[in-house]
Amino acid sequence: MVRLKNLKRNNDLVECDLYIEDSNDPQHFVINVETKAIVEFSAPKDYEHCENHVAHAKRKIIELASQSELPSEYAVMWY
Repeated sequence: MVRLKNLKRNNDLVECDLYIEDSNDPQHFVINVETKAIVEFSAPKDYEHCENHVAHAKRKIIELASQSELPSEYAVMWY
């Protein structure tokens, strides 16, 4: 699970605070929704193995960006 908080869009860039499962440290996460590229992100200490979490967050942000308005927060869960 990842939590996306403070989602904001500025043209093709969507940024948010990304909380990886069990971490209380937010990471600044920026996606270019046009190119689908991660512009900014660094995993918190001891969470470097969480590429799957980042991939789910990226995919959901791109999906949310196609809506007329972004929610301010969103939880992404999978199994």
